[in-house]
Amino acid sequence: MLVAGDGAEALPTLAAQAPAGATLVVTTPGVLAHVPRGHRAAVIDAARAAGRWITLDAPGLHDGWTRRPEPVRGGFALALDGEVLAEVDPLGAWVAWHPGS
Repeated sequence: MLVAGDGAEALPTLAAQAPAGATLVVTTPGVLAHVPRGHRAAVIDAARAAGRWITLDAPGLHDGWTRRPEPVRGGFALALDGEVLAEVDPLGAWVAWHPGS
């Protein structure tokens, strides 16, 4: 289903339509860069409230990380629920998994 609109406003209604017990996964790879900085936290909060949140973003793009990513190779952070799992090339050329991820 494709729904036009503000993600922070649309997600709660969409999540409520999911079957009981379903694990919802909201992905925002490359999306938050197109959301005004002051509204990014609202989108992240809505994604987390809906279920699991997976993102792929530049480290300084938002404050939704559980711990600020420290890029080594100059890549983006791949994260689940704000926990950075790896540093990645944004176009998929390489992945550097973080120890303990």
